[in-house]
Amino acid sequence: MIKILIVDDSATIQKLMEFALDNPIIQRSKAKNGGQALEMLERESFDLVITDVVMPEMDGYALAEAIQQNQSYSDLAVVFLRGRFQSFDAERAKKLGVEHFLEKPFSQPQLVKIIETSLGLEPNELLSQFDIPASGGGFLVWLKGLFKRD
Repeated sequence: MIKILIVDDSATIQKLMEFALDNPIIQRSKAKNGGQALEMLERESFDLVITDVVMPEMDGYALAEAIQQNQSYSDLAVVFLRGRFQSFDAERAKKLGVEHFLEKPFSQPQLVKIIETSLGLEPNELLSQFDIPASGGGFLVWLKGLFKRD
């Protein structure tokens, strides 16, 4: 079982990631900001934190720094989510131990592959557990439905 904490102030992004990672081998939890994520990290252990960089109250950089400074979970893998047109400080991220980031919008295979890389899994080890048709299948249909106008 892979335990992933999704941290994003956007309910849409949280739902998108929950749907994209819908698999019995992945347990997904979510937090709406860095402070809530830290509270959850105190109560339970995770294998990976995927966090938005820009959030109110505590941004992704501050969350990554708090994770890095706490010996209880300083080895926890962190992936940054960033908007295509948001400023991003790759050097700061690297100093905080965040070596991987995912740019929004992202595809299901991109998300799964970044998880594999971040957790040190073999290529396609996790991806092979998902039924992802070449067309993107249900994931893309669902994603398009999010932005459908009535």
